[in-house]
Amino acid sequence: MDDVFPSLRHGGGSLPAGAESRAHQGGRAGLHAADARPRVWLFAAFDRGVASFQWVDRVSWIASYNIEYFVGVDGISIAMVLLTALLCPICVLASWGIDQGVKGYFALFLLLETGMLGVFVALDFFLFYVFWEVMLLPMYFLIGIWGGARREYAAIKFFLYTFAGSVLLLLAMLVLYFGSAPHTFALTELMQRTSGFSVETQHLLWLALFIAFAIKIPVFRSTPGCPTPTSRRRRRSR
Repeated sequence: MDDVFPSLRHGGGSLPAGAESRAHQGGRAGLHAADARPRVWLFAAFDRGVASFQWVDRVSWIASYNIEYFVGVDGISIAMVLLTALLCPICVLASWGIDQGVKGYFALFLLLETGMLGVFVALDFFLFYVFWEVMLLPMYFLIGIWGGARREYAAIKFFLYTFAGSVLLLLAMLVLYFGSAPHTFALTELMQRTSGFSVETQHLLWLALFIAFAIKIPVFRSTPGCPTPTSRRRRRSR
């Protein structure tokens, strides 16, 4: 599953210091297209006749809390990995108008892409939460620096709004962790231990997770009439 994260290896280093030209932006688009190849291979090689997770990597991370680097894909997540791999080069081309701070922009974009891929392959709830929050920081700066009109306000609104969903997700994760015996964040094991929770608790956990994910998507806007964080994007000027 290491081939899922080539973007993290590239970082912003593939752009030399001060690189701001269209040629470098075109090179970045080509690099993203090349990064998509291992993910396309994963999708093509996925065995659709097997119901279990495939290409699983499981390594102890924080042993004292039974936290693991635990990743793998099933039929749904592999489709999301492929979709992310196909959309990111398109997003790079859509960023053609960015002519200031190009290196910082694409470094944040690569971090965002890594977070998106991580949430689709994580099978440890704590690891999933890390990837979930990793997406928040680059989005905040991408909106606040390269966004459209009222971008600072939109970035702060985005951060506070999604942070509320993160708190609900964290609470649900901790309830599942401390409610399991032995304590674990492994999603494959938590799915088999639902009998340890009352029906009322399961309903509350479902509601908390639903609201957290609905905020992140987002299913609904935070304040009617306010600019959405990614609306009216324009080229940053000094």
